[in-house]
Amino acid sequence: MKLADRLATIKPFRVMEIMERAAQLEASGRSVIHMEVGEPDFAVCKEISAVDPERIVVTSGGSGGLLLLAAALLNPSDRVLVTDPGYPCNEVFAETVGAHVSRVPVFAEKHFQPSWSDLLAYWGESVRGALLASPSNPTGTMIRRLEMQSIIDQGCDRGFLIIDEIYQGLVGDDPEYRTVLSLSSQPIVLQSFSKYFGMTGWRLGWIVIPEELIDGVRKLAQNLFISPSTIAQRAAIAAFSVEAIAEHERRRKIFRERATHMQSGLERLGLAVPATPDGAFYLYVDVSTTGMSASEVSRLLLDEHLVATTPGLDFGAVNAERYLRVACTVDVDVMDEVLARIALALARG
Repeated sequence: MKLADRLATIKPFRVMEIMERAAQLEASGRSVIHMEVGEPDFAVCKEISAVDPERIVVTSGGSGGLLLLAAALLNPSDRVLVTDPGYPCNEVFAETVGAHVSRVPVFAEKHFQPSWSDLLAYWGESVRGALLASPSNPTGTMIRRLEMQSIIDQGCDRGFLIIDEIYQGLVGDDPEYRTVLSLSSQPIVLQSFSKYFGMTGWRLGWIVIPEELIDGVRKLAQNLFISPSTIAQRAAIAAFSVEAIAEHERRRKIFRERATHMQSGLERLGLAVPATPDGAFYLYVDVSTTGMSASEVSRLLLDEHLVATTPGLDFGAVNAERYLRVACTVDVDVMDEVLARIALALARG
């Protein structure tokens, strides 16, 4: 896996090397007085016991991780494959470093996720790699285990493979895999404390990278961020406590119940959810039976019924005016009110 050319001119912070040497001395039993910088506590290393801590880079949120990876992996005019529909900011991260995205259409018939053959059809000479999400935003679907293994086995030989897993904790009780790291050490994995851990405002995330990227990515991170907020990292330690995990799990189950409740209610109104989500807290709703575009439905619901939803145009171009994203982030009583308002909107057209 090749790093971007820009890293050749970036020098590492000497203080970071001093910190690493100090850590080695402390690991050997020596006591070091730290007067170089305030050293943050990286809680994630303790939680992903199967992964070498050297491969974990704590970032300023998932967005900070994506920007770091874009700068580390992409040269100007390179291309990266993303799905359509998909997270809209992915294109911006690539363009920030002078690269571009090629959108791979995904459809309800295939669970809104690509197969290896889908990716291969778009893997041109300038394509350096692919960025996929499992579970995804806006559909909440996961790439099936066998398909993910195929993508890993064949895609990683052609370039980098980044798997966005920021919604990974918010899955059903028996997902096909908890993390792609259980299948292979080759992909780059992006994670965040924002979703499962409910720490959106703390702007903390992490990436797990292959060994060959460690030096380059670490050097770039030192120059761009120094380190994420120490306060946020210490708060994240509490997020891994037994009591906190129990609360996260309680919320995970509530999100699943809400999604099921909302999907059933929408389908009773004649609005299909063609791919039942595996995780996250979104429903990607087909509104084509209304005779209106998704933008028109969204505008009608907001302007006349005070229900805010997101039209598919926010997530790409493929069938964008057919779908509406509904976030199941309110309790069931509020959902019932939403469903009543949608029914009223549909009756009046």
